[in-house]
Amino acid sequence: MKRLVFVAAACLLCATPVHAHRDRLQRAYVATGGQLSTYLVESNGEMLPIGFKGLPARFGGFLRSKVAVPTLEQAGSIVATPNGRFLYVAGCAPTPPGYTGNAGSVEEIEAYRVGLAGVPREIAPPTQIEGCLTGNAPPYQTLAVSANGRRLFAAGGISYDIASGGSKDSIHVHAFRIEPTGQLLPAGDAQIAGLPDPTPYVALDSSGRWLFVAGLVMLRGGSGMLLAELRVGARGSLRLAAAIRFTDANEIAFNGLAASRNGPFLYASGTPLSGSALSTHLFGYRIAAGGALEPIPGAAADTHLIPTAQSNYESLALAPSGRRLYVMGTSTTARNGALIASYRVARNGTLRPSRGSTAATKRIARPQTIVLDATGRYLYEMDRAAGFMGGPAVLEFRTGARGAIVDNDACIGGAIAFCGRIPVRTGPIVIVR
Repeated sequence: MKRLVFVAAACLLCATPVHAHRDRLQRAYVATGGQLSTYLVESNGEMLPIGFKGLPARFGGFLRSKVAVPTLEQAGSIVATPNGRFLYVAGCAPTPPGYTGNAGSVEEIEAYRVGLAGVPREIAPPTQIEGCLTGNAPPYQTLAVSANGRRLFAAGGISYDIASGGSKDSIHVHAFRIEPTGQLLPAGDAQIAGLPDPTPYVALDSSGRWLFVAGLVMLRGGSGMLLAELRVGARGSLRLAAAIRFTDANEIAFNGLAASRNGPFLYASGTPLSGSALSTHLFGYRIAAGGALEPIPGAAADTHLIPTAQSNYESLALAPSGRRLYVMGTSTTARNGALIASYRVARNGTLRPSRGSTAATKRIARPQTIVLDATGRYLYEMDRAAGFMGGPAVLEFRTGARGAIVDNDACIGGAIAFCGRIPVRTGPIVIVR
C-alpha cells in the first residue's frame, strides 16, 4: 500500500512541470539574405540568437543566429502552423531549366519541419506557383495558415494572357493541404482578374471558410483597389464570392490586412491615392454568417498617420486576443515623427483610440513591418536602418493592458546603446510558441 501511494505521488510530481510558472520561451524565425535564422524570445521580450553569450569584444556587425538554414534568396513571406511544427517561406527564385512560362522568375514556397531544438529542416523541393510577385524581397503578407494547421493559402503566381502578347492578365490564389509530414498538396485555386500591384495581402477568417485578398488590380479598362473574398470549400476549393472595389476618392493603397482569431471581424489599412487627406485610414468589416462583408459603424477611422514605408509593407497588426489593433506610420500633427498607434477593439468590432496609446518611436528610420509575439505583450518593428551605424535592426516595444506602447528597456549584453534595439538583418518574420 505504501509503495502504491509513493508511486502515485511520484506520478503526480512528474505530471507537474518544475517550471510550470514560467512561460515557454518563444522562437522567432527571420528569412533574409538566403537564410532562415532562429532566435529565442526571452521572457523580458529580448530577441537573441540561440547560444548568445554577450556582445563580442569588437562589435561591428549583426547578431547572427548560429541556427540558420538556407532558404529563398528573395524571401517575401513566412508563416508557421499554430503548433509551430512547420514553417513555410514564399519568395522569388530563378526560373528552373525547362520552365515554359513567360516570367523571368518564379514564385516558390519552401516547407520546413521544426525539430525539438527549434532547428528548421527543409522537407521537400520548393513548390512552384508560376510567375513571381515578390521580386523586391521586402516583407509581404502573401501566406495564410488555417487555425487547425491543415491548410495553407498563398497569393502568388501571375497568369499571362498569351493572346495579347503575353501581358499580365490575372493573379492566382492557391490552396494547399498540409500533410502530417508538412508537405504541401494542391487543393484548389482561383484567379482574380487583373494584376495586384503592389503585391497583395491575404488573411483568413477565424472559421477558415473565407479567404480575403487585398491589392491594386490593373485592368485593361483602368485600375482600382480591390478587397476580394473567396469561399473556401470543405476540401480546400476556392471560389470568388464577393468583392469591394475602392474607386475615385475612396481609392486606396493598402498597407495591411488582418482578420480576428476570436470573432467575425476583418480590418484593412490603406492610404488614399488622391485628394488632400493622404494619411492611413482604417476600415472594419463584420463577416456575416453567409460571408457578406458589412462595414462596422465606428470602425472606419483616419489615423492621422502617413505611411512610413512602401505601401506593400506590413503596417497593421492585430493582437492575438483580438482586442487591440496597432498601426504604424508618421504623424501628420506631432513632431515626434514615426509612431505606432493602438486602438481598442470593442466586442462589436468598433475601434477607439487607446488612451496614451501612441508611442513616439524616434528610433524608427526605414520601417518594414510590425509584428506581435504570441502573448501580445511585445511588439516588434523590423527596420532597415535603425541599428548600429545605420544598419538594420529589430526594435522592441512593450504593450500595456490599456493599449499603451512603450519602448522596451531590455538591454543586449548590458550595452545601453542596444536597449530595445536588436542589430540583426531584417526580413519577413514569424514568432511561435
